[in-house]
This record gives sequence, C-alpha cells and structure tokens, in this order.
Amino acid sequence: MGGGYCLLVTDSPSTRYRIDARKYPDHLHWQYEMLYLGEDHSGLWLHFPSGTLARRGHASERAIAPGFIALIPANDPWIVEFYLNHPTHRIYVNIGTVPVVSGVTVHQIDLDLDVVL
Repeated sequence: MGGGYCLLVTDSPSTRYRIDARKYPDHLHWQYEMLYLGEDHSGLWLHFPSGTLARRGHASERAIAPGFIALIPANDPWIVEFYLNHPTHRIYVNIGTVPVVSGVTVHQIDLDLDVVL
C-alpha cells in the first residue's frame, strides 16, 4: 500500500487549545486559541479560523486573517502553519523550543528563526 496519512480525531472538534507563544528568553509574543482537529503520527493538528482574536505581546486583542492549520509535533523544535489564503506565503515554520502541551495549553519559546515558503 501507498504512504497515506490518517488523522485520528479523539476529542470534540470544538475543544479549544490556548497557544502561549513567547520570544526568547521568556517574553510574551502571541496569545490565542485554536480548535482541535486531531492527532496522528506527526503530532497535534489545530485550526485557527480566519477572524479569530489574538493578542501580540501586551497589545489589545484583534481579529487576525487569514486563518491557518497548525501542526504541533511531539518531539521536534518547531511549529508549522499551513495557509490557504495568505497574500505572501503558504507555509510558515516557527523554529523554537520543543512545544510543550500541558492539558489544552501549548507552550513554545520562539527563537526568531523562521522558514517561510
């Protein structure tokens, strides 16, 4: 058989995960919620719908567009975001510490090393 993918949905799609992204060494960066899609051998899949409220640093919350799908790997030092309608890129990889999932919160420290395609 071919090398296909299987997304295992084990929770309600309405489950919200809180993203706590920080800049090195530990400064507020992005704070927002994402919707749970599922998990597979690649990691945790989350959805950020277009128009979702997000806060950057200490600024006020604002609606962000476009939306994206994110993959949070279990043991790798990055988070990848896949976009359909972004004006400048389709894939954005944040290189940082290995993401830590604690309950429904994802923590990562961004090292400002990004791959943008």
